[in-house]
Amino acid sequence: QRRRLSCSSPGVRLASMQHKKGEQAAGQKPAAPAALFSSSAAAGTAAEASLQGSPTSRAAEGQTPSEARGLHWPAAFCETPRGERLEFLEDNALARRTSGVGYGSVFVGPLSLEKGAAYFEIEIEELEPKRSQTMAIGVCSALPPQGRVSRAERARDLGQGSFLLGYDLPKVFAHGAEVAKIGAREWRPLKELSQGDRVGLLVE
Repeated sequence: QRRRLSCSSPGVRLASMQHKKGEQAAGQKPAAPAALFSSSAAAGTAAEASLQGSPTSRAAEGQTPSEARGLHWPAAFCETPRGERLEFLEDNALARRTSGVGYGSVFVGPLSLEKGAAYFEIEIEELEPKRSQTMAIGVCSALPPQGRVSRAERARDLGQGSFLLGYDLPKVFAHGAEVAKIGAREWRPLKELSQGDRVGLLVE
């Protein structure tokens, strides 16, 4: 099944779509050069996520929302900054949690605006079997310094210049503050995400 949602906050509108393997992807709104994905999985088997496509990923017709078709995004995560409990594999295309909960933020970018829009998506490669927390996805106005990321247990703790949606129960965060709730019937990644699912974000 597909999940598409739109949430408003001061100065920003976010929309995201989760889709099952082989289905369509996502959508969103502010203007920011760095994409942000935060993995908050429970202790145990490491959670993994990969960027879709290579070497510069492209949103293909039939696999993405119409607004994102033809857009490109980086095929590898930024080496730095990144959460202290992450490791990269497959030429930085795969981010893997090494232990614990939290401190799992990872970045993609900078994103290039093409015809006023930018897009990226990730694929869920592995999930904790008994997880109690889940992911958030969003954008930052600029890449934060490594020290700031190292101190951030969750991506929402990055504060000024960050915009995210997700976690459990899912909410929208702007500049580190909660600005809206997302109805569990609209999207609840803790319950809905499965291995092979893709989650994408469109920036306009």
